[in-house]
Amino acid sequence: MSNPKGVIKEAQNLMAEAFGADKAYFLTNGTTQGILAVIMSACRANEKIIIPRNVHKSVINALILSGAKPIFVKPNIDKTLGIANGVSINAIKKAINENPDAKVVFVINPTYFGVVSDLKEIVNLAHKKDMKVIVDEAHGGQFYFSKKLPFGAIEAGADVSIVSIHKTVGSLTQSSAILTKGDRVDHNRLQATLNILNSTSPSSLLLASLDVARKDIYFNGNKKINRLINMTEKAREKINQIPGVEAITEDYFKSKGEFGYDNTRIIVRFQSLELQVLKFIMN
Repeated sequence: MSNPKGVIKEAQNLMAEAFGADKAYFLTNGTTQGILAVIMSACRANEKIIIPRNVHKSVINALILSGAKPIFVKPNIDKTLGIANGVSINAIKKAINENPDAKVVFVINPTYFGVVSDLKEIVNLAHKKDMKVIVDEAHGGQFYFSKKLPFGAIEAGADVSIVSIHKTVGSLTQSSAILTKGDRVDHNRLQATLNILNSTSPSSLLLASLDVARKDIYFNGNKKINRLINMTEKAREKINQIPGVEAITEDYFKSKGEFGYDNTRIIVRFQSLELQVLKFIMN
C-alpha cells in the first residue's frame, strides 16, 4: 500500500473510477486513519482549518498531530430532536471572510443522522479563496449510486472525501477509502503521511473486501438503493401509524432550513410516547 504497482493499484484505480474521483487510497484502519492522514497532509502547524463543532474525535486528534489551528463553526442545532444538523452557508461564509488565510474547510456530509449541507455552494465559496474542501463522508458512500440521494462530495466538487466503505457500501469493518479530485491535493505529501500511519502488514481480507464492495455497488447499487428507499418509505408510513411514535421525514428537515436528507435512514422519535417506569426496590 505504500507504493502500489500491481493488483492493489488496479483496485484503487477502479475505486476512483466508480466514485468519479481522480485517485483513491485504500484504508485498513477506518475513516479515522483517512481523516488523520488528510488533515496532517493538508495543514501544517498553526495553519487554520475551518471545522464544525460536531466533528468526529479523529478530527480533534488530527489537530493535535498536525498542530493546525481550528476555526470552529456552529452547526444548526435541532432542539426538537436534540441533534446537530448541517452547517449553514452564512456560517461558512462568515468563517471564510474572517479567516481568509485558512487552508481548509472541513465538512461533515452527511451527518450521523443523514442531514446534508449545500456542499456545492460551500465548495464554491472555499475555492474562490483557494481553500481546500475536505469532507467526512463516512456515512455517505451510497450517494454516488442513486439519483434519489444527495450529491456525493466528489460530485459536488470537493477536493478530498474520506468514505467509510464498510458502513454503507458493504466492505468488512475497518476498511475505508480516501477519494481525491482536482489539482489542490498534494499526493506526494498525502502518500507520505499515509505511509507513517499505515501498517506495513495490511490485512489482505480488508483490501479484498474493498474491491468486492466497489464492484457490487458499481453494478448493482442503483437497483439496491432504490429498493431500500422504497422500503424505508413504507417503514416510516407504518411507524407513523403507532400512537406517540414519529418517523422523521425529509420534509421535517427541510422545514428546519436544512438543505437535504439521506432517505435511506430511518430516525424515530419517541418523545410523545408516555412510558411508565417501574422501580423495583431490592431489599
